[in-house]
Amino acid sequence: DQNRVFTVLGYDEGKAKVAAGIYMTLPGVPFVYYGEEIGMIGDGAHENIRTPMQWTDGTNAGFTTGTPWQAINSNYEQYNVLVEDQDAGSLLSWYRRLIGVRNGSPALRRGTHVPLASSMSQVMAFMRSYGQQNVLCMANTVANPFGSITLTGSASSFEPGDHALVNLLVPGDTLNITVSPAYEITGLSLDGHEVAIYEFPSTTGDEPGGGSPPDAGFRLEQNYPNPFNPSTTIMFDLPRAEHVKLDVFNIKGELVTTIIDRYMTEGRKEVRWTATDDDGRSFSSGVYCYRLVSGDFMQTKKMVLLK
Repeated sequence: DQNRVFTVLGYDEGKAKVAAGIYMTLPGVPFVYYGEEIGMIGDGAHENIRTPMQWTDGTNAGFTTGTPWQAINSNYEQYNVLVEDQDAGSLLSWYRRLIGVRNGSPALRRGTHVPLASSMSQVMAFMRSYGQQNVLCMANTVANPFGSITLTGSASSFEPGDHALVNLLVPGDTLNITVSPAYEITGLSLDGHEVAIYEFPSTTGDEPGGGSPPDAGFRLEQNYPNPFNPSTTIMFDLPRAEHVKLDVFNIKGELVTTIIDRYMTEGRKEVRWTATDDDGRSFSSGVYCYRLVSGDFMQTKKMVLLK
């Protein structure tokens, strides 16, 4: 039992987003107490931090048509699921983006953590690595933007040379950097309260044994949401036009359905799976694997169906 984060941070949405970004990229298993993802407030006595969930901006925040056991928070009209679900810049949307990136990144879920020295004390930076995936995480903890940031690491952080990093939070965005022989990256910039997550492109991001190394530009992401019920979304990138096959297997390795089996053009693709087969029969709860095959590229990831 502790005061709600949004209250502790003085109802500052920028600070709340940075806190979430740091929390979701550091080692460990993150837990989100209900309502933190929408900015619920509360402090002091236990009942003040266990107020009804704020679902809408309507009567009783959409929690009940009756009389709630505890008064609704005063900020429910602005901070609720209905309003924030329609705003791509909301705290709820930000949490969803962070969780999606974390779910799709073995380095963030279980990788090593190597702190980086920053020329700006307000900027926190570190590397997360697992298998062949290396991810650079940066967070500007204040509202002021910074330019000309220098990060310093070591041989355990990254390799000297030129790198075109891929922005995991902003699909399609890249960042060209140079790591000096002294393991320094110079000329970086961050907006106020910005969190940045970049993947080094020479890595695969695969789970060990997850498939063959992909060609440059191929990428299969973790499904979202995961676990899911009744549907989930799978996204992948194709650097060129190819025949694509996306299959789903059960935990025994048996093919249960084929989601895609056709020629597709290059670009970012998205498919929604409703956990049903071709005849419309629903699958039972359990662990499933989905495998993408396109030319010489093959990658497999796990997903969990809960009912």
